[in-house]
Order: sequence, then C-alpha cells, then structure tokens
Amino acid sequence: MREKDSIGKRVGNFMVQETVLKVIGIWPTRDGSSFGRWIFAVMTQISTICSLSLEVYRHCLDIDDTMDAFVMDLSSIVSLAKLLIMRWNSKHAYTLVNSVVKDWSVIDDSRHENVMTRYFKKGRIVSLMILYLGYASGLSFVVKALPFADILSLKTSQNSANSSVSLKSSLKLNYFLATYCVFGSLPLHHHICVLVLQAMHIFVNAVAHCANDGLFFSLAMHLCGQFEILKMNFAKFKIGEFGCEKKLKILVERHCQLAVLADDLEQTFNMIILVQLLMSALLICVDASSDFICTTLIIVLYSKSGFVFLVCLGKRDNVGALKSVVLMMTLLIQLYLYAYAGDALESRTEEIAQAVYQSLWYQSRGRVARDLVLIINRGNLSYHLTAGKFLSMNIFTFKEILKTSASYLSVLKMKTSSLNFAYAMTPLKILSWPVGTWPLQNYNTFSFIRAIIALVFMSLMITIVQTELYFDSSNAEKNLDILVLTVCGSLAIMKVSIYRIWPTGLIYNFTSAIRDYNELRDEKKQAIVRKHAYMSRMTCIGMMSITYASATLIMIVRVLVEEKLGNIVNVTDENTLKYPMPCKYVIAFIKIPDNLHFIVFITEFSMMLVTCISNIGSDVLFFGISFHLCGQVEILKLEFSKLNKNEKIVGHFVTLVKRHIDLLNLAKMLNETISSILVVQLFFSSILICGSGFQFILALNIGNIIMIIKTFMLMNTLLIQLFIYSYVGEYLKRRMEGIGNSLYFCKWYDIPKNVLKDIIYVIMKAQDPVLLRAGKFFVVNLETYMSVVKTSISYLSILRVMVNT
Repeated sequence: MREKDSIGKRVGNFMVQETVLKVIGIWPTRDGSSFGRWIFAVMTQISTICSLSLEVYRHCLDIDDTMDAFVMDLSSIVSLAKLLIMRWNSKHAYTLVNSVVKDWSVIDDSRHENVMTRYFKKGRIVSLMILYLGYASGLSFVVKALPFADILSLKTSQNSANSSVSLKSSLKLNYFLATYCVFGSLPLHHHICVLVLQAMHIFVNAVAHCANDGLFFSLAMHLCGQFEILKMNFAKFKIGEFGCEKKLKILVERHCQLAVLADDLEQTFNMIILVQLLMSALLICVDASSDFICTTLIIVLYSKSGFVFLVCLGKRDNVGALKSVVLMMTLLIQLYLYAYAGDALESRTEEIAQAVYQSLWYQSRGRVARDLVLIINRGNLSYHLTAGKFLSMNIFTFKEILKTSASYLSVLKMKTSSLNFAYAMTPLKILSWPVGTWPLQNYNTFSFIRAIIALVFMSLMITIVQTELYFDSSNAEKNLDILVLTVCGSLAIMKVSIYRIWPTGLIYNFTSAIRDYNELRDEKKQAIVRKHAYMSRMTCIGMMSITYASATLIMIVRVLVEEKLGNIVNVTDENTLKYPMPCKYVIAFIKIPDNLHFIVFITEFSMMLVTCISNIGSDVLFFGISFHLCGQVEILKLEFSKLNKNEKIVGHFVTLVKRHIDLLNLAKMLNETISSILVVQLFFSSILICGSGFQFILALNIGNIIMIIKTFMLMNTLLIQLFIYSYVGEYLKRRMEGIGNSLYFCKWYDIPKNVLKDIIYVIMKAQDPVLLRAGKFFVVNLETYMSVVKTSISYLSILRVMVNT
C-alpha cells in the first residue's frame, strides 16, 4: 500500500498541470468528463475575442491601447484553438498520461529510475517555470489596472477639465484588458461584472497556454527517458545467452509501444504547435508598415515586434523597445521549448539503432540476426514531432526561424539607411562642424566664420605660449608644455586650412558614401558596411579619449599639482594665479587685472578645446572616410568572387570594373588631400617624440614623478596617433591588393575568353599597391611605423647613455 501511494505521489508530482487543466476541462480522462467546465472556458474565450476584435476595429484611444488589444486578441484565439484541439484529441492524450502511470509502477531497476528521475526533473522544472510565468503575466494585467494612483490624483486635482481627462485615463487603466472603446464608462456593478469576466478570461488564457505547453514538455521528456532506457536495455543485450530470443522479443515489443506513444504525442500536439507557430509569427511582427502588405503572409507577419523595435530604437523610445524585446524573447523561448523537445525525441529514437549496432551483432545467427537487421533499419527512421504534419520541430527549424527573422529585420532596416549613415557619420560631424571642416556642410558665410574663429583662437594660443617662452625659458617642464601646445596648434591650423581651402577630395568621398548607403540592398554588404562604420566609431572614441586625457593632464598639473608643490617649496608664490597654459609673464606684461582671472581662464581653456577639436575632427574625418572606402573595396571583392558563367556576365563585369576605377579615383583624391598634412604630422611627431623622450630620461634621473607621467603619456599619445595613420594606410593597401585574389578565387576557368582577358588586366592593376603617402615620397604603413619606433628607441638609448655618463 505504501509503495502504491509512493507511485501515486510521484505521478502526481510529475503532472503538475493536472489541477489547473481540470478546471478548464481539458485534462485527458477516459470518460470525457468536465464537459461543462470546458464549455464555460470556450465561451469565455469567444466572448473575449469578440470584445477585443471590436476594440481593435474602433481604436478610439492611442496606438499602444490598440496594439495591446490586438496582441491579447491573438493570444485568445490561440488559447481557444488549444481548448478545442486538446478536447478533440483527448483519447491520444489519455493514452500518454496513462503510460506515465504504468511506467512508474513497473520500474524495478535503479539505473532506469535515475534516468526517469532526470527527465522527470527537467520536465517538472520547465513546466513549473512556464506555469508561474503565465500566472505572473496574468497578474501584471491586474496590477496595471489598479486605480489607486488615479483615484488619488482625482482627489487632489483642482481643475475640472483635468479631472475629466484623468477620469478617462483611469477608466482606460481600470479594465484588465484593453477594452475601453467597447465598454467605455460603466456603472459600478456593471464595471465589476466586466472585471470578473476579464479576470476569468486571463486565468483561462494563461492555463490554456502555459499549462498545456508544460503538459506537452513533460510528456515529451518522459517519452525521451523511456527511449533512453530502451537503448540501455539493447546495449546490454547479450547474444547467444539462454533465452536471448525471448528477451529480444520483449525489447522489440517495447520499441513498438514507444513508437505508438510517439505517434500519439504527434497526433495530440501537431496542430497545437502549428497554431502556436503562426501566432508567434504574427506577434513577432505585428506592426508591419503598409509598404510591405503585398509581400507574402509569413514575411509580413514577421515584421511586428522587430519593426517596432527598430522604430523605437530610432526614436529612442526605450520603453517601447523594451516591450518589443520582451515579447520577442518570450515567443522565441516558447518556440525553443517545442523545438528542443522535438529534437530530443529525434535524438533518443535514433540512438536505438546505435545501441543495437554496438552490441555483439556479428556473433548472431539465424532469426536473431534477421531481427537485429530489422531493428537497426527501423531505428534509423527517427520520429519527428511536426507542426501540422509538414514542418519538423527541431533545433534546425528553430535556427531557420531565427535566420529568417534576422534576414527580414535586415530588409526592414534597409528602410532606415539614413540611420545607418547617421551612425557612421554623426561622430565625424560633431567633431568637424564646429571648426568649419565638415565636407557636407553648406560652404556659406556662417561656416567661414566658424573656421576663422577656430584659426584665430589657435593662432592666439601659439602667440601667447611663444611670447611666454621669450620672457622665460629656464623651466624645462614649462618649455615642454609650450612645445606641445605650439606643435598641436600648428598642426590644427594646417589641417583646418587645408580641409577648408581644398575640400574637393573629401566632398567627393563623402558624397559617394551617401550614395553607397542609399544603394545597400544585401545583408552581407550591410554587415561589411556596419563593420567598418563600427571601426571608424571606435577609432574616433579612442582618439577623443587619448587627446582629451592628455590635454586634461596638462591643465590639471598646471592648475592643481604645481600649485601644491609651489606652496611647499616657495611660500611667496602662494597667491600666484594658475592658468591652463604657461602665460605667467605674458599676463604680467599685459597687466591684466586679477578680477579677470576667470575670463582669462575660460578663454585659454577654450583655446585648448578648439585645438583638440581641430586636430581630432580633421583626423577622424580622414579615418572615417578611409574605413568606409575600405568597406566598399570589400564589397567589390565580394562581387568579383561571385563571378560565374551566365548570360549577363559581360555587362556585370563592366559595371564592377567601373566601380573599381571609381574607388581608385576616390583613394587618389583622398591621398592628395591628406598628403601634405601627413608630412607635417610625421615631422612634428618626430620632434615631440625626441623632445619628450629626452625629458623623460632627465625626469627619471632626478625623480620628477609629474614630469615622468606627462612625458610618458605624451609619447604614448604620439605613438598611438602614428599607429592609427599607419594602420589605415596598411589596411587600405591590403584591401586593394585583395581584389586580385578575389578574382582568382572566382570560377574564371568557366568564364568566356573575352571576359577572361579583361580579368587579367584587373589582376595586374590590383598588384599595383594603393599606398598612403606623406608628401608623395614617404609611404605610411605598419612597416614605416615599426621603423619610427625602432629609430626612437635607438635614439632614446643613446640619450640615456649620454645622460648617465
């Protein structure tokens, strides 16, 4: 009696959904009882579908209310379908549930019990998780409709018009479902009745969805466990022992029983899975725009949450984006459970043949050998859990759903090419527009004034620090700051002037970039462009961080650290005013009053800020458009590699060759624009590396920590800047050379001879490297960078020896 009670308890724990499924009348039984409860659940769902459909038709409130009604309407339709299908297939479901009771009652092996317990725990955990999530979802509808906050606001409101608006808002929220357009403002008793009916609907909906899915997962896991036990029995089957034919007969009969149970599982749930799949497709994509209505149904359906998610991201609507993400993740997890169960069942059934093959089948003779062949042949035919008996539910199908969803979202994202362009170019515009060097600006008086103001600020900064150097050149640390500011200011003046006077190359490149973004229609090409836009953005962030950190360090050391050191060393300098730039003697010479200290401080800080923006803005313009150009070369390589024999190959090849020529011209114009700047950049960087390196060695000898940090950071900043220029030059060179390889990798041996002759010319041209040159004579690439680093280290080693001796 105790053993029977234990089995009953274990089965009761296994079927955690039994109680709630009995409430809505779809728990499988032999006599088909609970018909009244099932009718009540069905009528509840039908009434709710009618009210929600009418709400969607009227849509008297905002779009969020309409979308909530539409989502719940679809959910109610699916729950109604599950109620009808489960009742129709109750005989098959009862066979599955009854088999669970029999399997737990006849278990006599501890290893078999461990296997069943493992699958039992997996099914129970997932079932409870789904069920509790369903309850939490239903509770969220109730909590959302709590009127306490709105009642409080009505009591404290003094304006009758505002009170009416708040009343309407409160009534909208005081329905558990989005049905304000249907019911409007009702008397209290009627309102309570509607709330009770909606609460019953939410409960039935949650149970029909979640408890039904949990029942399916539990049954599928139990069946997988039985197949694994059968595999263990086949694996330990010994051929030739006494009674082996009888044991084999028992195993074959069990295999047939499990096959029938697998068919019952498929018969019970295949239409439910199909309805669930269609509903998930609808809910994953409900907000498809009218431009896509004429496409196929399944593609249009996959647009809602994904398209809303893209739109919300573009509008920075974080709440809307979060709702879309939660909805998509919930539906994908639900689909994944069906796919996981189907894949597990397929795997367990296929392992039967493997277990038989791993036995001593080669020692069998006669009838046993024939039986083993039949078992292996049957075992190779796995059992598939399908959606509507035509779509197998497994991990591969789930991955295909994900790929299709991602591909369609990529198609939708093509509609937002301006967002892609903004992602790539917004940082460049932010840094270059204030100083008048943004290539896509209107070259009018306003842009000219911005450039003039920047040039005046930087020229004034250089004048101040050079005058300070003329008055006093005895302080080595101050001299280093003056050298850095003079070099950075000179570079910034040159970059702004060249980009302003000769902007043709940049304008052509940026205009071409706009056309490139507007013509993107392929997912792989979009991925290439996004990759290079990301590289450009990361380079921009890195340059900003390094430059502003260096400038901030110079200012903090001068304003804060030096002041503290001065107070320790010389008390008479306690009241000396500190500025971001070395200008002590200049301020004294001009005799600026102390009460203008703040204005002078802000002016000098603005000079340093404009200098940083001019340097970074000019650099990131070049880096950003260079990476975009490299991305277009990658796309051209992709097109060349796909060349094959077809009727339009001649015209297609001519188009690709013209595109290659366009890219070469764009690279040439970009090189001509940056060439003179690179010469000055390399020259000044070499001077600063040598000067700061020498100061670094001297600071090490005397133990000046502040000077060590400043010089070390300055050297690293200069080396990183040179590395980025060298990397861009090397990257552009490699991409251009790769065009020849991509042509060789295509099926050129099948291409007509007239086109093959032209391919040779393209390969020959690709072997002529496109180099980034400084002054048209000094190649800028990683090899050059290594030479600069080695020369700098050698020079610093010589200086160190000289200082130590």
